[in-house]
Amino acid sequence: LRMSRGNHREGKMMMRMTWRTSILGACVALVGTAVGTAAQTAPTDDSMGEAAELVRQADAVVEAKSDWGRAALLYQEAAELSDGDPVAATRHRQAGILAFYAGREGRAVEQLTHAAETALEWGDVATAARSYLEAAWVAHQEGDGERTLSLAERAERLARSPLLARAERADLMRRIAEPQAPEFEPDA
Repeated sequence: LRMSRGNHREGKMMMRMTWRTSILGACVALVGTAVGTAAQTAPTDDSMGEAAELVRQADAVVEAKSDWGRAALLYQEAAELSDGDPVAATRHRQAGILAFYAGREGRAVEQLTHAAETALEWGDVATAARSYLEAAWVAHQEGDGERTLSLAERAERLARSPLLARAERADLMRRIAEPQAPEFEPDA
């Protein structure tokens, strides 16, 4: 059967409208899902207040130079409450470094790796690379050669990112060539 020209044009217009409506509906669904997911993962005012209190307590323990392990746990709890916020990467890093100095290398590698992954989620390539390097250094101290290599390779791939400034890239490559112990930076 042949369509008349009028019916053919009308059919094409209907297909275009249906296609546009389908695409528009899909976009609205995606945006709705993204907004709903963001709302679920975004920290609440209560959790951010609780995280700030934990950081205050951890800072006091660090200042007193009394119990690195306790401070590490406090920073870790603050990071978990801050999940969904870029500051969580800093808190995981602080927890990892203090866990290392408390003699808990396994926990340190875990927290430093989590710091790197969290930084990457927020697009902070430089912090992610530094955290992977620190995790690799701790894994090496622990005698875990396979994990050391894996973490160092991740750091090196990130260090080559075109998203980094030339100076950041050079600093990271220097750190890869000359590994060093992670340093605790309060209020980082």
